[in-house]
Amino acid sequence: MAKSRSKTSSHTTTPIIAIVNNKGGVGKTTTVAHIAYALQRRGKSVLAVDMDSQANLLMHFFPKKIVREEREGQTASAPNPLHHKSGVDVLALSFWQPSTSADFIRVIQHYAEEYDIILLDCPPSLEERTIAALDASESVLIPTEAEHFSVEGIKTLLAVLETRTVKILGILVTKFNKKTVAHTHLLNHLHNTYGDYMMQPVIAKSDTFVSASTQSMTAFEWNGTRKNAALEGYEEVAESILEYHIAQGK
Repeated sequence: MAKSRSKTSSHTTTPIIAIVNNKGGVGKTTTVAHIAYALQRRGKSVLAVDMDSQANLLMHFFPKKIVREEREGQTASAPNPLHHKSGVDVLALSFWQPSTSADFIRVIQHYAEEYDIILLDCPPSLEERTIAALDASESVLIPTEAEHFSVEGIKTLLAVLETRTVKILGILVTKFNKKTVAHTHLLNHLHNTYGDYMMQPVIAKSDTFVSASTQSMTAFEWNGTRKNAALEGYEEVAESILEYHIAQGK
């Protein structure tokens, strides 16, 4: 699943995974929230870190009052993680303005001592926060829609990743509608172009994610025991991540 780089990494033994794509709207936040939930349901302590100044991950898990308190309470010191009723902890670095990007790395790796796995929700551009997340991580997961601009942006991102020590866990297609001809065409294009990196399964498009986020919960909690192809997809991805890191001795 992961493709190794020639460089060696000195990262902590706790898996730190950056969920990154330099295009917005591809499902990064949804992916972080639901993989985090699926992992904690498998007995792992999970920290989901919001690296994006838009604070979408924080807003997904918590109501406006909490988001406002986090924004107003930001100081020179990094904030503490917030515990969500789902079992996932969220560290909102969204509003934090440290002196250097190295401070982001220091804080993220500090919490690696307290959690089994850390997921980083990155901004939709290759800005300082994103680069800091990549430097703090040992591996990267790339969500993308089966849409033209999303697919085109992968080439630029992979070129950046080639210069760093991270491993690529895979490219994960999100919001997929098998009835849309363009989606099927672009999915085939992705497999033909990036076959070694493609992660299975695709994540089906589902309105459940929007409904759940308006209630500050994951779609797993919102959906209950009803079958949902998208949630089953995230369960499989979480299992693949666990299997990979177990194979790595982590």
